[in-house]
Amino acid sequence: MTVPVSAHEALARAAQAHAAENLEAAGRIYGDILAREPTNAAALHGLGLVMLDAGMLDEALDLAQAATQHAPSDAAYHNSLGLVLSARGEHDVAALAFAQAVALNPGFGDAWANLGIARGAGGDHAAAAIGFGRAAAILSTPWIEAARGDALRLLGSSDAARLAYDAALAIDHDCAEASIGLALLHMAERKFRYAERELRIALEASQDNALLWSVLGNALLGQARSGEAIDAYRRSLEIEPDHAGTNANLGAALLALGRAEEARDACQVALRCRPEHAEAHFWLALALLRLGRREEAQGHAARAFDLKPELEGDKAAEALRDLMF
Repeated sequence: MTVPVSAHEALARAAQAHAAENLEAAGRIYGDILAREPTNAAALHGLGLVMLDAGMLDEALDLAQAATQHAPSDAAYHNSLGLVLSARGEHDVAALAFAQAVALNPGFGDAWANLGIARGAGGDHAAAAIGFGRAAAILSTPWIEAARGDALRLLGSSDAARLAYDAALAIDHDCAEASIGLALLHMAERKFRYAERELRIALEASQDNALLWSVLGNALLGQARSGEAIDAYRRSLEIEPDHAGTNANLGAALLALGRAEEARDACQVALRCRPEHAEAHFWLALALLRLGRREEAQGHAARAFDLKPELEGDKAAEALRDLMF
């Protein structure tokens, strides 16, 4: 004889299966609960998270919305709805869900951090800094302090950003995100050697961090050390070969050494990864021009200026425009 399992016990089993990354078992248990209790908000919520992890975003959204409808005062459900919306790229709507979560529970640090991420993704760096600041006051987590530093840096508040990065490193001196942020501050001030030093210290603890190697390449390129920059970009691409920005920057470094064919190839890889990458079009135009393929170069140059009009103020871009048009 099979002993009936209560919904409470079944929910615990489903959560355990999900934590063990057994999505099929978790989904089956949540489904069984919902077959008996179609409005069980906890099961709707749990199955929504399973669908999110499975990449089934439409189903996840329907379930997350249903959970908030049946339990509108549960902050965790609104937070999860925000996560689903963020995964769908609907950052402004996600921010509303996270805002509802923190309105219901002002001490919900993860929801404040998620609100910061959503606002930053939507380009509202001031609101992002506030979200990360509220999260940092609740959670002693280095990545949150580093993210707050990033938002402040993007706002142009360099001193406040530096304090946030320092706070992250005080929690974890190996926080790569904070080291990268400090390096970017140095590079904005054209202090490339300071940036290089910061990044090399961070790399002692994180040799497999693709972004550290990529930003180190930028710091070296800023010092006209193109050969070393190429080595750094290639180390980054060994770890993350499909990063459009790193491939484009590799093209720039190769071009600086007169290696136009290799530069062309690197920029073409960048554009396969992200067809709308303005700098990749720009460096590809220069490479093609040096290879005598003027008509192709002209098309990529025009695309670069269309995608990023602010390139017009760059001296290299002005020289390209003079040559092309």
